[in-house]
Amino acid sequence: MLGVEQVGLDDNFFELGGDSIISIQVVSRARQAGIRLSPRDLFQYQSVRSLALVASVEPVSLIDQGPVQGEVRLTPVQQHFFAQAIPARHHWNQSLLLTPRETLAPARLEAALTQLINHHDALRLRFVPQADGWAQSHATPVAEAALWQSQANSDAELAALCDEAQRSLDLAHGPLLRAALLNMADGTQRLLLVIHHLVVDGVSWRILLEDLQQAYRDAALPAKTSAYQHWARHLHDHAQTLNEQLPYWQAQTVDTELPCDHPEGGLQNRLGSKIEVRLDAEHTRQLLQDAPAAYRTQVNDLLLTALARVISRWSEQAGRVDSTGRPWPRRPVR
Repeated sequence: MLGVEQVGLDDNFFELGGDSIISIQVVSRARQAGIRLSPRDLFQYQSVRSLALVASVEPVSLIDQGPVQGEVRLTPVQQHFFAQAIPARHHWNQSLLLTPRETLAPARLEAALTQLINHHDALRLRFVPQADGWAQSHATPVAEAALWQSQANSDAELAALCDEAQRSLDLAHGPLLRAALLNMADGTQRLLLVIHHLVVDGVSWRILLEDLQQAYRDAALPAKTSAYQHWARHLHDHAQTLNEQLPYWQAQTVDTELPCDHPEGGLQNRLGSKIEVRLDAEHTRQLLQDAPAAYRTQVNDLLLTALARVISRWSEQAGRVDSTGRPWPRRPVR
């Protein structure tokens, strides 16, 4: 999972480049092999030797591998999505434009995509407005993934084809995943994958891309884990047990406001701007390996701390204090 040739018994998972998303994949792979771990275990016991002391071996759980059917409760984030005034809900997607390292065979790719959609049941969710709100349910497995194929002779044509694909999602009738294989004028290919944000996030992409690659190579996909249908129901039930905490969180307020150059400005994403900064190989290694080892933390924590410090300086507001009275965010100590 880490992409290194060898992992020693005492090598640190995070020093080797591990992160929270990879830890989830490690736990999933372990469970498929009958080894019981939790993500928390991997954070607390960061080497193979220490993990061996807390891991348990048990029979692989018997989860129904058939297609999930029926209605699914909307999760809180889905409810929030449908509560927003979004003019084109079908266009709220995430996408990747990939350059294949080898020429992809369309028929083989379409078969792999079909297998992916039928294996990951959430990709077959459908969303329909009703009198009391939106409802989601699973569609039947698809016979084919309907791979789009086209020719792009320029960057402008490529962009136009990508825009067309991104507009083609349909919440009520599908698809929620659109794939397009585009042949370029220079003989190369581009593979565009568009998935509605209701059924994909940053963690899901890693799993889907790995499974798509395995399916294209005719390799067996990992066994299904707990269904999204089950998770949505469990999440709702868990939320009901936390109702007594709601008054506390509703009472939390912040007295400061962030600076605002244009109070009348809109909040649409299209009005935002993006600044891209790239780290060289040495700084990347320091961020991903040296810093987590020195501070015993993850790169996510380092980035969030940096963001909090920048916002504090930019807004000219002092940092908050934690439960011990010390400034927060503060530099982690060894």
